[in-house]
Amino acid sequence: MSYKIKINCFFEAAHMLPDSEYLLTTACQNLHGHTYKVTVIIPSDYLQSGMVVDFKAVKNIINRLDHKYLGYKTLTENYYPFDIFSEEFPPTAENIAKWIFDHIKNELGFLARVDIIEGYKGEENSCNASYIPEEE
Repeated sequence: MSYKIKINCFFEAAHMLPDSEYLLTTACQNLHGHTYKVTVIIPSDYLQSGMVVDFKAVKNIINRLDHKYLGYKTLTENYYPFDIFSEEFPPTAENIAKWIFDHIKNELGFLARVDIIEGYKGEENSCNASYIPEEE
């Protein structure tokens, strides 16, 4: 028998993106914040204590990003960047989804699909990025 859980979470965070030929708006180079909606889907062939995984374990990982500056450079000595992101791995929606995926995989042992909406304004008015693991 196959099981699948779907967890929806929200968090608030600030970031800024490095200028590149792919960045169409220069506004994203400035410090700004978003509401993020994260959807995690975890399939499993078995249950532990009647569940795939405790929802709280997944939410605890996502909550590490809540109300953080996901920066790759320090703005002032009082601003400490979230040390995972860098100019080579900027805090884009795609990279944030990969960060969540990696932590779910490494800490909980699951390959999860992670969808993230940056700048959540409701389902009809938002753009979505995903990190989908390759089938093994």
